[in-house]
Parts: sequence; C-alpha cells; structure tokens
Amino acid sequence: MDYFNKFLVLAVSMVIIFSAGIKAATIEYAGDMLSIGVGARALGMGGAFAAVADDASAMYWNPAGIVNVKGVEVSSVKLLGMEGLDANYTYLNLVYDPGEDTGSFGIGYLKQGVGGIIIRNGSGDQIGGSRDASDNVINVAYAKKISNWLSLGINAKAMFGMYPDSGAGQGYNGFGADAALLIGMGGIYDALKGLALGINMQDPYTVININGGEERAAYNLKTGIAYDLQFIFLKNMSSRMVVAADYDTEYSGEYHFGAEFIWNKMIGIRAGIKGYVSGAGGLDQGAELSLGMGIKWYFIQIDYAYVKSDLSPLQYISISGLF
Repeated sequence: MDYFNKFLVLAVSMVIIFSAGIKAATIEYAGDMLSIGVGARALGMGGAFAAVADDASAMYWNPAGIVNVKGVEVSSVKLLGMEGLDANYTYLNLVYDPGEDTGSFGIGYLKQGVGGIIIRNGSGDQIGGSRDASDNVINVAYAKKISNWLSLGINAKAMFGMYPDSGAGQGYNGFGADAALLIGMGGIYDALKGLALGINMQDPYTVININGGEERAAYNLKTGIAYDLQFIFLKNMSSRMVVAADYDTEYSGEYHFGAEFIWNKMIGIRAGIKGYVSGAGGLDQGAELSLGMGIKWYFIQIDYAYVKSDLSPLQYISISGLF
C-alpha cells in the first residue's frame, strides 16, 4: 500500500477518534450487560485496552486485535464476588490463528446473572419467592491483517436471557455486531514504533426483542491509543511498559486510563481508572479505580483485578492458556 493510501486511512481514523469527543451516543440501557468488559488483565487497566488488544479478550475490546494471538489461546474471566448481591459474571472464549494468511477466528460465551430478586405488588407485598435474572451472549469473531500496520475485525453476537416480573418473567433475544480496526503506527514510520491506535464500533445496530417489542442497545464508539515501550530491566531481563487511554461515547462520555509493567514476560503489575465526563447523561457516579497483577508460567497465565466502584468493590480472576 503506497503512502497516500496509508495517510488516507490514518486521516479517516483520526477524524473518527477526535469526533468521539464531540458527538456522544444517545443513552439507552437495553443490553447493558454488553458494557461491563471482559478479562482481568484489561479490567485491571481500567478498560483502556482498545489499542493494546493483544490477547484473547480483544474479541470484546477490539476484535481486530485477535490477529496478535498466535496459535490457540483459551481464556476465561470470573467475578469473584459483589458485596450485598448474589451476582455472577463468567466469560469463556477461544481464539485461533490457523496461519497461512487466512486470518484469525474467535468464539466466546458470556453469562451474567443476579439472584435473590424480590418482586412486590403496588401494596408492597412480595409476589412469590425470590427470582433470578440472567443474560447470555454468544460471540463469533474474525480478523485479518491487511498490511504490516493495519488489521480489521468484526464480532457478531447473539443474546438471550430472562428478566423477572410479576408473572413468570420476560424472556428476550437479540443480535448485533461490532466492527473494528487496529493501527500499528510503527508500520507507517519507524520512529513511531510501539505506538498504536484502536477503533471499535460497538453495537452500531444491535436489536433486542423483549416484552413483545424491539429495543436498540446503545451504540458505543470506543477509541484508544497505546504506547508499548520494551527495555531491559534487572540483569538483562526483558521488560515492557504499556500506557493506554480510551474514550467511549456511551453514557455521554466515558474515559479510561491504564498502565501495565511486565517483567521478564512472567510478572505483570497494572493500574487504571475509569470515569465519566462530568454530569454525563445525568449520571452521578464516581471514578472507578482498579489494580491488577498477573503471572505467566510456560503456557498458563493467571490474572487478577480489583475494581473499586460506588456500588461495590469487584474482584475478577482470569485463567488463560496459549497453545
């Protein structure tokens, strides 16, 4: 691809990135389970992962990034607990790169549930026993490296679940897709090696059928930038420092900042923050601070994240295997 085409794609990407801060999406709450995020590593970085996107969780943050997974990677994330709520959140996925320039493939399953929900009538009397709410999402992704600096990806999703009400409950189903790109700036200029841009158009048209009607999940334009610095630290052992920032248009503006230090390809330490633009969409919620760490031993990696939110401290653990 010649330099004119490179600059054309880059210019369009930058316009999209900067327009994210100008035009915010309309707030809709259908399909909110799609906005939590996956992977203890990414969550420990405050969700600033659109331009990092180098492990199996990229299926959610930026599906174009699954091209960075070589071979087969299987990963999972589990919510360890939420104070005061009988809640569970589990995600399993697999990413496969068959080689031979065919692109990369991924499949994932997300399950979210909340138990112990009490339904009351207008007089405040309880109706029946406690109920459960559940959400399920099945994802299928594909990505391909177009050049040494540009990757494109798509993530299709099918959703189904049940919400309790005064009757037996309301079931729902839906479908949608995400489209994304990942730009390695070092492929354009050598001096920009380590710098990356990510764009993920999440739910531009995601439909949920519930209670005899149709709702739209809120569209989110997720844009990010990351810098990956590799260096030698302690007795000639290789290390990496990754700093990243994302911006989401959902809820009228959401920002993410995160950093990760990886020593000797074995031990990772992370920190991040997720917050909302002041007064965005009438939300009165403070910033969420996060910390995380991980260890890799041969082909197994274990990651942990602690997220301090207004609702409750959240803890996640992920186990991944690269084969």
